[in-house]
Amino acid sequence: MKPPLLARTWPHTLGTELTAGDVRSMTETPIDDRAVIGDSPRRREDARFVTGHGQYLDDLRFANVVHAVFLRSPHAHARIVAIDTAEASLAPGVVAILTAKDAAADGLLPLSPTVEANVQTNEPFRFLPQPVLAAGKVRYVGEPVVLIVAHTRNQAMDAAERVVMEFDILPAVTEARDAASPGAPLLTEAVPDNLCLDWHWGQTAEVAKTIETAPHSVTIALNNHRIATNPMEPRGAVGIYDGRYTLHLSSQNLHGNRDMAARVLGVDPSTVRFVAPDVGGGFGAKNFAYAEHALILWAARRTGRPVKWIATRSETFLSDHQARDHLATATLALDADGKFLALHVDSVANLGAYMAGGAGGVQTNQYPHLQGTVYDIPAIALRVRAVLTNTTPIGVTRGPGFGEAVNIMERLIDAAAAQCGFDRFDLRRRNFVTCMPMTNALNFTVDSGDFRRHFETAIDNADLAGFPSRRHESEMNGKRRGVGLACHIKGTGGLPTENVDIRFEADGSVSLITGTQTIGQGHETTMPQILSDRLGLPNARIVLKQGDTDQIAIGGGHGSSRATYMGGTAIWRASDIIVEKGKLLAARSLEAAEADIVFQDGEFRVTGTDRTVSLQRLAEEHPGALDTYHRWTRDAMTFPNGTHIAEVEVDPETGAVSLQRLTAVDDYGIIVNPMIAAGQAHGAIAQGAGQALLEHAVYDPRSGQPISGSFMDYAMPRAGDLPSFDLAFSGTRCTTNPVGVKGCGEAGAIALFPAVANAIADAIGVTALDGPASAFRIWQALEPEVG
Repeated sequence: MKPPLLARTWPHTLGTELTAGDVRSMTETPIDDRAVIGDSPRRREDARFVTGHGQYLDDLRFANVVHAVFLRSPHAHARIVAIDTAEASLAPGVVAILTAKDAAADGLLPLSPTVEANVQTNEPFRFLPQPVLAAGKVRYVGEPVVLIVAHTRNQAMDAAERVVMEFDILPAVTEARDAASPGAPLLTEAVPDNLCLDWHWGQTAEVAKTIETAPHSVTIALNNHRIATNPMEPRGAVGIYDGRYTLHLSSQNLHGNRDMAARVLGVDPSTVRFVAPDVGGGFGAKNFAYAEHALILWAARRTGRPVKWIATRSETFLSDHQARDHLATATLALDADGKFLALHVDSVANLGAYMAGGAGGVQTNQYPHLQGTVYDIPAIALRVRAVLTNTTPIGVTRGPGFGEAVNIMERLIDAAAAQCGFDRFDLRRRNFVTCMPMTNALNFTVDSGDFRRHFETAIDNADLAGFPSRRHESEMNGKRRGVGLACHIKGTGGLPTENVDIRFEADGSVSLITGTQTIGQGHETTMPQILSDRLGLPNARIVLKQGDTDQIAIGGGHGSSRATYMGGTAIWRASDIIVEKGKLLAARSLEAAEADIVFQDGEFRVTGTDRTVSLQRLAEEHPGALDTYHRWTRDAMTFPNGTHIAEVEVDPETGAVSLQRLTAVDDYGIIVNPMIAAGQAHGAIAQGAGQALLEHAVYDPRSGQPISGSFMDYAMPRAGDLPSFDLAFSGTRCTTNPVGVKGCGEAGAIALFPAVANAIADAIGVTALDGPASAFRIWQALEPEVG
């Protein structure tokens, strides 16, 4: 195993060419050799993808397939008066038209959240289970109402236009700040005042007294605005019923979503199989269950045919779980020297029309977990509320809960520095946690990290000493330049149990079967790399198998950057078991005592001799004897952390903001494959920059209509919006798992939002933005000055 990387790595991103030397450094280990942790062997997946041999859902072919289309609600809030399908049922090619009445007749159950109570107190949430097809009422634009199945997709779409739906339109509420107000439209009697939870936690009285008496206190209000994740491959499903249900789908959590679909269908999970081919991105939107999963299987049973549905991009905007949409008012108390004394946060989360998946749990677990982040704050108090609105349900994306907490803290520190006369960099230095492990004021423990070191390294790498001259150059060109930073931390781990099944096949290959799910991160490379390192096996002989609930008993899929931590730990521990099994077989083969057998580099050797036998030979001679299944449950998380520094340039005439420089120093513990980790970090940075500068899911406040429902209205980051990234790894080994890894997929999406906001504030003094820093929004904020 190689030591953790402490040096700077590839400063490349979209739109930047790699040199021949860069390519050589990233492909130095051929896949047919043994790979060790810390190497960067080529990504196995890439040859398949770049030559057009990927197998995404829409690439799969099924005999006798029919096609499904969903007719969705055109209103944000309305009573369903009537649904007339008579004319539509006579349209050419129609096989079935299904409504909530049919679903009820067949006993389909609604979707329920995977987390139904406060994780800390076990107090039940107030929520309305989501009907798979709207019954009696619709609560957001895009809610499925009618399912049409026809021989072709075009025939199903034509028939959908002949369905007549009559609605009694009701007032809608879209903003979290309005949802719990007196007289606000009520989504359901099951959730009075639209309030799912109202929870106080921490040292409430102590914090209030400290804020009242402290030499300094600073209060800010923040809107972590709503975004749509937009994975490249839209959601979809192909359902088959042959006495057992099989669903081919694009998903990042097969076993969990399989279990929810089985519950909706009223059958045992063993009678349902979920299969995911190559998955074209997830970003959290494919994490939780959707009504379409069960509905497509139900339609297959009703029609006796395979039923296929692929979402349009418009459906992605309307029906995929969205993210963020979080309001917070936060107060930080400081002593005369700038030491942090107390933190109070009062927040309201917009959950959308239904509590999807674990969205409620995010507010009572991930979000409060690391309030105060990497800083030493003696007392913390929270008020956490979550409300329903007539908008698409909120799910998760990179950094759920933790991203909101980091944004609050980093924005507060810059505000405190400006208001109280402190240097914002020194204020952070004065308050970093310096002793590990740390336990914060809410009694959560972080095992490892060197926050001050990462911070100082980032400052050096960003050349802040040269910033004044860069600012002067911008001013000479009529622009304003600012620099901002954010120190990030997140707990990663996701679902707490994972398993692995390692099988030595007759052809000499090794099947590595996991319950994790690859959605573009490079698991086909990194997972075999761990096993190759542990057992000394040729890398090319190890084949990752995943994406099929029939292959392995359970699976946590991929969310919260869990795969390398959870799956990697399972591989590590299974490898230890294999070695112990192998020692017994080797002792017999070599006619030696088991205690005299040692294992190294794929071979068993009798101590003090040159007598050896390879693990591969033992597997060939004893078929099945080394096959090993291992399942484990974590009792802690991993905590990736670091510092990101952004420089922006603002054109005061137009309001246009450009991200000029981005420096990141991240602690991901031991890094299995630096090239793949860098790619994950780059993607997260791009997503964070997208939220900071471009992306915003917007609803009309009166009608509840989404007004950013296509790429004409919803801006995604492009290569030209991003500079080259200066990324460095500065690892401290994680102690909560034997591999030493920390999840590496989310840091940039957490850190970039506050870092860019702080840079804009440094450039032009604008601190309150209710959305991304679009040119129009910045121009409006500057208008009195420039006008």
